[in-house]
Amino acid sequence: MGKYKRLYGTLLLGLIAIIILLTAVFSYSRSIEESYKEENINSLKELSNQGALMLHNEIKNKQNLLAELSHDVSRIFVNDPQAAAAYLKEAAERNSFKRIGVVLPDGRAYTTDGIQLNISEREYFVKALRGQTTVSRNLDDYTDGGRIAVYAVPILEDDSNKPSGVLFATYSLDTFRKTIEVSFLAVPDILM
Repeated sequence: MGKYKRLYGTLLLGLIAIIILLTAVFSYSRSIEESYKEENINSLKELSNQGALMLHNEIKNKQNLLAELSHDVSRIFVNDPQAAAAYLKEAAERNSFKRIGVVLPDGRAYTTDGIQLNISEREYFVKALRGQTTVSRNLDDYTDGGRIAVYAVPILEDDSNKPSGVLFATYSLDTFRKTIEVSFLAVPDILM
C-alpha cells in the first residue's frame, strides 16, 4: 500500500506540474498573441496617419498647382476662354486630371476635353467666384456620371484681386482609389 501511495503522490505531482506547465504555455501564447495584435493595430494606425497625410498633401499640391495655372491663364482667359482651356490641356494630362476648365462668371465652362457646360449651381464654383480656393465633396460628373472631386480656384484680374472667373480641375475618384491602392500594396507585408 505504501508503494501505491508513493506512486499516487508522484502521479499527482506530475499531473500538477503538467497543469502548471500547460497554464504557463497557454498564458505565454496569449501574451504573444496580444503583443502581435497590439503591434498590428499600431501599424494600421501609422498607415492610416500616413494615408491621411498623403491625402492632405495631395490636395494641397493640386490646389497650389491650380493657383499657379490660374495666374498663368488669367491673361488668355479674359479674351478667349476656349483658348485658355486648350492651353491647359497638357497640364490636365500631366497631372492625371480628368479635365481642367475655365468658367465665366455666369457659369459657362470650357474644358480641356472640349466640353461646354454650365456649372453655375455647383457649390465649388460659387465659392471660387467669391475668391475661395475649394475642393468639392464627391460629385457625379455632368458629362458621364462618373464620381469625381473638383478642385476650384478663382482666376484673378491682374490689376485687382477681384475674381474674373474660375479655374477648376476634376479628379476621377476611380483614379484616386487606384492611386491609393498602389500606395498601400505593402500593407499585407506589415501585418504578417
